[in-house]
Amino acid sequence: MPSRVRCAAVLLTLLGAACAAPAPAPRQGDDAQPKPGGSISIVLGQEPFNFDLTLVGRSGGNSQSAHVAYETLLGFKNGPGVDYHQMIAEPLLAERWEVSPDARSYTFHLRRGVRFANLSPVNGRELTSQDVKFSYEYSSRTGEFSPGARQASPLPAAQFAFYFEGLDRVEGPDPYTVVVSFKQPFVPFLAYAAAYHNPIMPREIFDQDGDFKARIVGSGPFQWDQASTQTGTRWVWKKNPDYWQTGRPYIDEQRWVILTDPATWPPAFRTRQVELLHYTNLSPREVQLFKQQNPSAVVSEYLAGGGSGNIYWNVRRPPLNDVRVRKAIMLGLDRDELIRTLASGRGKWALAGAFDDIYTEEEVKQILRYDPTEAKRLLTEAGFPGGLDIEWMFPARGSSLDYVPMSELIQSQLKKVGVNLRLAPVDFQDWLLRTRVGVSNFEMVPRGQAVKDDVDSYLYASFHSRSARNYSGVNDPALDKMLEAQRAELDPGQRKELIRQAVRHVADNAWGLRSYADMGYQFWQPYLKDYYPHNGRDYWDLTRSWLDK
Repeated sequence: MPSRVRCAAVLLTLLGAACAAPAPAPRQGDDAQPKPGGSISIVLGQEPFNFDLTLVGRSGGNSQSAHVAYETLLGFKNGPGVDYHQMIAEPLLAERWEVSPDARSYTFHLRRGVRFANLSPVNGRELTSQDVKFSYEYSSRTGEFSPGARQASPLPAAQFAFYFEGLDRVEGPDPYTVVVSFKQPFVPFLAYAAAYHNPIMPREIFDQDGDFKARIVGSGPFQWDQASTQTGTRWVWKKNPDYWQTGRPYIDEQRWVILTDPATWPPAFRTRQVELLHYTNLSPREVQLFKQQNPSAVVSEYLAGGGSGNIYWNVRRPPLNDVRVRKAIMLGLDRDELIRTLASGRGKWALAGAFDDIYTEEEVKQILRYDPTEAKRLLTEAGFPGGLDIEWMFPARGSSLDYVPMSELIQSQLKKVGVNLRLAPVDFQDWLLRTRVGVSNFEMVPRGQAVKDDVDSYLYASFHSRSARNYSGVNDPALDKMLEAQRAELDPGQRKELIRQAVRHVADNAWGLRSYADMGYQFWQPYLKDYYPHNGRDYWDLTRSWLDK
């Protein structure tokens, strides 16, 4: 691998995610010979409802479906000795790659003989550079999918188009070479080539359906068994017998058990109705109780990546278009109480737009402070001497997280400074839609912007005026220039300083609000071997795992 490629991989580690590194997960079967076969049952709190990530973005079962069925040009290394937050690019569909010295051109050399699953309408054909060109143009809404080229039926804006901002062209000079060129340096792209929200998809589905909502066929290790799936109860994913990694996956079948109430998960785990759980924000009592009731369970605990603990506010509309109101709310949050009560006392103060290595926690506490007196003064100055009444919307169900305790605690904290939150639980899908179309004013989004591949995927995506994921409606020309500058900076140290400046600008103008960085937990039965949770994999990756039962 050329030296400049290794440098790019190092950059992912520096700026790709939070670098607070917990101990690696226990080694599970590293020295044993994997056994093929078997089925594993996994809890899913919110089932898939749309396989087209360009339309729905990051949301539970949709994302995980894409992760198991599709693949990306690159991946993020995981396994023994790799920390949860360590983001190191490695080959996947592309066996090697080169980056131009000015970071404007990325050349990928595809593996030969990789095939899509032998399922209709793709029927096992070989994956080539034209599939990459198609997928990247579809995901960026460029080329044949640009608005001018599709006047008859233009597509909605793509959720992850920021992965390709400034794209000039995608070329496939031969079936196994892809060249992605940008109009200006675009440093984060190597990370985005590894992002599982950026999959390589077959155009046959689009040609028949006009999108990828209802069908999914990829080159990945598991494929959807629609006949065995019972919507609302279980989703079944079968081993891809033609997967290009010979012998993998070892497990024959994943069964996703749909349990929307997290209270049902521990008893389901104890009775082995489910064998793998993914949680956030468990209380100390819940963690200890789970361990006591399941003494043989393997446990992985880690600080969740950047983007956890987000709170969404719509800065287009009163009263949150007033910076004084936004700052009053920021000053009214007692983060120490939130962490102590909701995160086992193990979370961290955190800034919006920043992964946890951008500022130290001491620096964060100097930027964000708890000051009820100043919060009240700002509300009065903004014209609300008698207090402010505002709706607070949160999803009623659909996650490993119970949103009610956090909502009620934030409600009680802000009431002390004169902000009355009217709690409004809503259906999960309705919550996603309302957020994306700018209908809501103020709401809980604990993990809604936790894209993980590069800090740009949180900072630029959330706050640049042209980003489709800028749900708050921020339009700050000075901030736009900062966000564009960090994307073009090749020197890692200088880029980090530019990111620090942009994050500080977000905080000083209260464009975004993040309560704290929370804890994540995974529990699995001891007979699941060679399983390693990793920030770049989101929920789970069973490509290398096997069952010893």
